Amino acid sequence: MVKLRTLHHSAKLRFQTDLRTIIRQHTRWGSSFATLSRYFELLPFIDSEDEELAELLPHAASKRRLRDLLGELKDVESVSKAPQGSDVDLLDVRVWFDGLIAEMPSYARYLAPRADIVHSPDFEAGCVRVLKGQAKHLIRAEMVALESFMVDPRAQDRATDEEQADASASFVERIQKRRRLDERQPY
Repeated sequence: MVKLRTLHHSAKLRFQTDLRTIIRQHTRWGSSFATLSRYFELLPFIDSEDEELAELLPHAASKRRLRDLLGELKDVESVSKAPQGSDVDLLDVRVWFDGLIAEMPSYARYLAPRADIVHSPDFEAGCVRVLKGQAKHLIRAEMVALESFMVDPRAQDRATDEEQADASASFVERIQKRRRLDERQPY
């Protein structure tokens, strides 16, 4: 890809396509995906008869491995960008990470629930259990990590009093509120 940025080769490429090469940035893994993806987009336009470039182009077996790698990187790219969306909670992210680990076990070192990079594994595990509706199964360390998020029982009593005082609400609103209160957990 670097060789295609030279004046001579870039001019040749410009006659055939508006695409330009992308150089990999060592500090960003996404640039590896972008570079590989762009390589396969540019491949039909690269002059394979040019001896200078022919020496640098990978062989057929290497191209097959690169295509497989691109497929893996597409999965990783989707999992890395999905948490940036709206309406995503920790449970969703954990499910995506676990799915990626199931497909590619080598990522467990970085994405497992107790990986070295996780700042507070007990907090993360506790949040996931609460989001699954399993707050009763929290271990002591998870309870301590989530302690500051625990709902005050007196606040729950006040909410019940407000429900009784809210007789002017429609029938549907009262049923929905009752369902929310029944589902309420201490966290």
